[in-house]
Amino acid sequence: MRFVILALMLGVAFSAVADDHSEVEIGKARLVLTAFQCAFLAPSEERTRKLMNLGLRTGREFISYRRANPEKYRKHVEPYVPSIWLMVGGVSADFILGEVFWNQVNPLYGNQNLVGPYASESKKAEYYSNDDCGDL
Repeated sequence: MRFVILALMLGVAFSAVADDHSEVEIGKARLVLTAFQCAFLAPSEERTRKLMNLGLRTGREFISYRRANPEKYRKHVEPYVPSIWLMVGGVSADFILGEVFWNQVNPLYGNQNLVGPYASESKKAEYYSNDDCGDL
């Protein structure tokens, strides 16, 4: 819910300088990152699958917009999206989304509470609930 409110607030703030699609695309760029991170933390395989599919579908739409509207993207979207989108590229949307996914989950691998022999399901659930994952 907080993500939706934030996306709406950002949309209103940027509407003065952006076209109609820009605020939607900014929200999509952020949603992809959250969905991938939440998929890694999800408490069940079914939830993981749903969040991964959400990230993939939304990411493909965002990349398609980015490719089809390079000038609008550079002017109205790029300044407001997380910097990971500035550092990735590739021949296909799925390749780019693989890079984005890895960027989102790689830091979590360093947390011994989440992976490895000392992983704690309760800690994983805590991260999941603190990360707006239930709102997706």
